[in-house]
Amino acid sequence: MKDFEPDFFSKISTGSTSSIPAINSKVKEIINDEFPFLSEIACIEQMPGLNINSNNVKLTLVDGKFLLKSWGSLSPEKINQICNLLLYLNLNGIITPTPIYTQHHRFTIKRNGEYFTLFNFIDGEIFQPKFSDLSFYLRSINYLFLALEAFDGDKNSTMAPDLEFISRTLVNSVSKNSSKLYSIFSHEFDDLHSLTQRILIDIDKFSKIANVSEKQFSHFDLHPKNILELPNNKYAFLDFESCLYSDPNIAWGYTLIKILRQMMVISNGDLKPNLAGAHALNEINKQEFATRLQVENLPIFGRIEIIRRLVLIIDQFEKFNSQTWLPMLPIQIQTLKESYLLFPTE
Repeated sequence: MKDFEPDFFSKISTGSTSSIPAINSKVKEIINDEFPFLSEIACIEQMPGLNINSNNVKLTLVDGKFLLKSWGSLSPEKINQICNLLLYLNLNGIITPTPIYTQHHRFTIKRNGEYFTLFNFIDGEIFQPKFSDLSFYLRSINYLFLALEAFDGDKNSTMAPDLEFISRTLVNSVSKNSSKLYSIFSHEFDDLHSLTQRILIDIDKFSKIANVSEKQFSHFDLHPKNILELPNNKYAFLDFESCLYSDPNIAWGYTLIKILRQMMVISNGDLKPNLAGAHALNEINKQEFATRLQVENLPIFGRIEIIRRLVLIIDQFEKFNSQTWLPMLPIQIQTLKESYLLFPTE
């Protein structure tokens, strides 16, 4: 894969597919039992996703459009915190899916050990960032994180990279003899091997700058498919299962790399990566939330988050032969490689 070629996150389709009869029956039962105040369902469509969890369905009713989200086996306590967070953000002017209370005034619906919540459906386009969009996007996540800063939720739900685990897994995985994945992704692992020294330097730097900034609730998965572009330079944010009490530098660093990476894809070579990176850091410094961030170190924080995800994929395969997230492995390595083009190291 060449640098800044389209990948999974570059696909802009938000289209839906026809749902199967078994899902239709379950959905109709849930709506009839829990939301009798809604009108009759006109259309049920299964929503595409990462091809990992495609149990979410879009409902079209006379009352409007809704999304019935499957939480799988996520605990009701966690679901309620996410729903309360979404209500809080909406009240603070942040556009997110709004959970709908059932007739029993609750958010969770249980069916055969699986939990569901009904949300309003947000019509928007998957974010395809252009250079001219960058300041508007950064302003939007500035407001998002200012709102999240004041949210009073369960601070036991935390996320922090395990540097020892990351380093050990990384060093082991780049050895051709120790990784079973090398035969599948030989080219990608060669790229990873070439990056190892720079990654280890970043890990060392991260160990010195981590835990300096104040933690808060942070959405650490703001990639293009979790952002909807709305009219008038506004954005809606999705997937608040990825919002935990953590260092906001990690979240900002990760979205910075993912958004700039997609911006480079769209530019078709008209942008120089290092200039795009420098411009983005300058724009972040203009935001109010910048006073809570280590702006100059955001590329390091972002790379550590990419590496954390990468080594988890490797570890799950090596230990449990889990192939669920394997399609993301080449994307993580490529994004990591490109991050050094966006933010060159000395």
